[in-house]
Amino acid sequence: MAAHEVPLSYSGAQPVEAATGESGAAGEAFLWELFGTVTYFSTPVWTILSATALTWIGWFPFLLFDTDWMGREIYGGEPNEGPNYDTGVRMGAIGLLLNSVVLGITSVLMERLCRKRGAGFVWGISNILMAVCFIAMLIVTYLANRIGYIGKELPPTGIVIAALTIFTVLGFPLAITYNVPYALVSTHI
Repeated sequence: MAAHEVPLSYSGAQPVEAATGESGAAGEAFLWELFGTVTYFSTPVWTILSATALTWIGWFPFLLFDTDWMGREIYGGEPNEGPNYDTGVRMGAIGLLLNSVVLGITSVLMERLCRKRGAGFVWGISNILMAVCFIAMLIVTYLANRIGYIGKELPPTGIVIAALTIFTVLGFPLAITYNVPYALVSTHI
């Protein structure tokens, strides 16, 4: 057994049916208690939760439309209209594979990195890196439109490599976003 647990019969607790009283009252009290706990959060916890909410506002469009961005903006295709869009979506999937590899490596090394530099510093750097990568996506889109290959031919290798590099680098801040803010909250509660 990994954790020492006291069996319910030895603790003197009442059976579940006797403890709840009315069937709906226990659920209602639970919800009010749950929402009431947010009033006890300290300022650092509110700061972490606010920054995390803003970070996720940035992540959601990327996570929803990353392969579509590659198919439309980099490869210049439209869904169900020729092979360019499909090729772009496939390249976007390769970018997500590379993103996941970096995410996994970062997750393995995260504890060591946070102990060495501090969790807040690592989280701050990852948010800055995320913003830089999203700006780089805008720049790559601008360059792809400026070169003028869209609708005529496949993109130059440099544009594809730049897009895949952005996907790959975004694995680092995504791994940090999945873990560090919640660890920081647990240390401030």
